Amino acid sequence: MYRIDAWWDRRLAGLLMVLAAGTSVVLALTSDAGLTVVRVFVVLAIFCVVFWFARMTFVPFVEVGPAALRVRNIFETHEIPWRAMREVRDDPRSGVAVVLEDEQKVRIEAFARWPSFGRHQKIVERLEQARREALEGGDTSVTVVKSSGIAEFILFIPIAGAVVSLVVQGIWNLLS
Repeated sequence: MYRIDAWWDRRLAGLLMVLAAGTSVVLALTSDAGLTVVRVFVVLAIFCVVFWFARMTFVPFVEVGPAALRVRNIFETHEIPWRAMREVRDDPRSGVAVVLEDEQKVRIEAFARWPSFGRHQKIVERLEQARREALEGGDTSVTVVKSSGIAEFILFIPIAGAVVSLVVQGIWNLLS
């Protein structure tokens, strides 16, 4: 089994976004303005955006194994047996996708929506070659494992807290 990560330039751009947003969190925490409830929640919200960019950048990948193709997207993992696949296709709008025997498409987010400069076709050829080599029998049931939802929860709490604290502080300022 071998792993194909997202392209290095996509991961580098994500890393730069994470570093830029992370720097803004550090600067906000070290400024002399003092920590208020609103400020803490806004900093936490920025931190969650950093977490989100990191998740979008570093989570998606593809693993090629002897019996199946494992597609790890941001919110779910697909275990696709080679016999259940009809083809791997490069869709101009969404990137590389696996087309199953029942016409369902499974997007490969590691290679979606990014300037490919012809690299999409190389990934398609590589995965099609692996499929041809592995087609010797086996299971055809596709397994999908959804993520736990912790990423959405981590994003929701500080953003909701920032909004509530802004509303409370606004009401307090109006009343005083």
